[in-house]
Amino acid sequence: MTLYRVFVAAAGDFRDSSKYRFIADFADQKTASDYVSFMRGKKRYQKQDIIVKAVPYDGIDSTSGIVEGVISVLGESLPVDEYEFI
Repeated sequence: MTLYRVFVAAAGDFRDSSKYRFIADFADQKTASDYVSFMRGKKRYQKQDIIVKAVPYDGIDSTSGIVEGVISVLGESLPVDEYEFI
């Protein structure tokens, strides 16, 4: 099973996972995407990057995973393969 974890970080801090603030887990990518779209419309997230990580889950809480997407403060999707994540 894969969990899609949504985090936020201050604008530009998406490369450093120690600065991520956990928001929610979702069991499927579509629901996570819908939630990210909802977040983008909220004023409190306007100066933050939104990060989505795909985390393998087998009954044991795991924090490691692959960053699937980053939405910048301007609402643009950033190409995650261009960045090195910690």
